[in-house]
Amino acid sequence: MKKSLISVILTVVAFSVTANPGQYQINQACIDVGCFSGDNPATKTIEITKSAGTFVLTSNIAFTDAENGAPAILVSNGEVQGSKITIDLNGFQIHHLGIADSDTDAIQIEGRNSVVTVRNGKIIAFYDGIQALEGASIVAENMVFRIQRDDAIQATRGIIRNNYFNANAYGIFAISGPAGVGNEQLGERIYLDSNLFTDG
Repeated sequence: MKKSLISVILTVVAFSVTANPGQYQINQACIDVGCFSGDNPATKTIEITKSAGTFVLTSNIAFTDAENGAPAILVSNGEVQGSKITIDLNGFQIHHLGIADSDTDAIQIEGRNSVVTVRNGKIIAFYDGIQALEGASIVAENMVFRIQRDDAIQATRGIIRNNYFNANAYGIFAISGPAGVGNEQLGERIYLDSNLFTDG
């Protein structure tokens, strides 16, 4: 009786660990074939078009000058609807190995109602590290931003906490949101908490 009960408990625990709806993997190997539905394999940009979910890096991601002209990761679920997602770098890094041009950001976020959390990793040597367009909101936490050619983070509203900014051209650039667009959660504010800046 005890053995069968333990077996049932272990089976339930194993199922709860592996069953994780809404979580998607991103790694270097999947870029050419599409990392998940909605990600066009014809482009090097990893396209997140889902309205919700957690996207987890399982390897470092490297881009070169051949991929210039578009962001490494694009979050876009429509201008009005927006996305509510998390990008968890999981201790890995997104790194540009050449000279990123002005269209080549690590993470670009579109959609006025988007709220995107980026956490737990490094963004290195892009033009902008994170660019939140059209009034999208960001939460950036436990990140390292190094040697971006322009802004480490460009946003209208968000929470930026527990990050390290090193040798970027600029640390955080606050931009004005679209006229007539409000955000009940954050307003047009950027909250800073426990960040370290050693930018040049």
